[in-house]
Amino acid sequence: MPTLRNALIASAIALLAISAVRIGSVALHEAALLIGCSLCLLGGRRSPSPRWLTLGAGLLLLGAVTSFAAAGLPPDSLGKVVAFVLIPIAIGWLVLRLESLQPVQVGISMLLALVTGYALLQWIGVAPALPWQTGDASPTQYLDQGRIPGHTLSPNLLAMELVSAGVLLLGFLKRKTLVWALAALPVLWILFLTRSRASWIGAAAAGAFIVWYLLRDRLAYQRVWLVICGVLAGVVTYLVLTSTDPSATSRQEIWGYTWQLLQSSPVWGGSFSGFQEAVGQLAAGNPGFLTHGLPYAVHPHQLFLATWWHTGLIGLIGLCAIIVGVFWQRPRSWLAACAQASCVAIVVNGLLDRTFWQADLAVLAAIAVAIVVKTRHAA
Repeated sequence: MPTLRNALIASAIALLAISAVRIGSVALHEAALLIGCSLCLLGGRRSPSPRWLTLGAGLLLLGAVTSFAAAGLPPDSLGKVVAFVLIPIAIGWLVLRLESLQPVQVGISMLLALVTGYALLQWIGVAPALPWQTGDASPTQYLDQGRIPGHTLSPNLLAMELVSAGVLLLGFLKRKTLVWALAALPVLWILFLTRSRASWIGAAAAGAFIVWYLLRDRLAYQRVWLVICGVLAGVVTYLVLTSTDPSATSRQEIWGYTWQLLQSSPVWGGSFSGFQEAVGQLAAGNPGFLTHGLPYAVHPHQLFLATWWHTGLIGLIGLCAIIVGVFWQRPRSWLAACAQASCVAIVVNGLLDRTFWQADLAVLAAIAVAIVVKTRHAA
């Protein structure tokens, strides 16, 4: 039974690479996860959850449900509530009950191999577009720009997945061998080809956190951490406020319209439907944005604004509780440090994009948080 359960957990993580493939209304990774959860109820040791995690996850789910109800129960939002909130909470719960994290390591390894392999095939021109790749732009359009979207709807999503999964996997590597270094090269190459500057900043932030961990016995924790946070915040703020790049200016306008929408519904938000249409109405007098920005305004493009819009003020408080809880403690092992570094990348990248609000990204974030909790008492 434990072997079957572990195989299902590993498969659920690996199948995130094709999370858009569904049997009826259920994605393949969701089916594997639900079976794994059922088996886990029959066994497995549970790590006690701290209050901040229980509170944060509960508020996030409550916020998603109440926002969904306040929006009038739109049918196209229900699946996203399940995929973006309920399923990640379930897999986080599952990770906490595991006696060994080996299935998580296997699943993330398989996920990275599948994602990177397909992106490499796309780079050399032999991989076709996938049926679900219909979003703010086509894969062909991105490829013409020299950017690799891989299996996702955009290069930014691919880059976020590579960074969060790659940093997590780093925590499981106990030997720094040449084999692992060579295995990382394709991942880094594809990350470069995504041309996702926000993800690069997130990866740099994760790297800074790992450097701090490696030097923690030689440096004063509070001072170094404050310096790292201050430098990163300054860099991101400077890039956002001074950039005249069309992509950056479009995001700035989208954030402005999101803020206006939130003023009309600050408590409940707007759930997961109608965002682009609502932005289009606000931007009716801005023909430039309607032409160049609105096609990309399928979501708020910012972690905290997106959380507020999708789950209301309740969910935003829940997310903040989880973030504070994750970073309140010092990592006590290499795995814990890499899990926290993955969370650093998610939050820093989230200043410029919605790093949590995608099925695969939400699950990876939940796994990172669960590992932080599970390893908090490690020697």
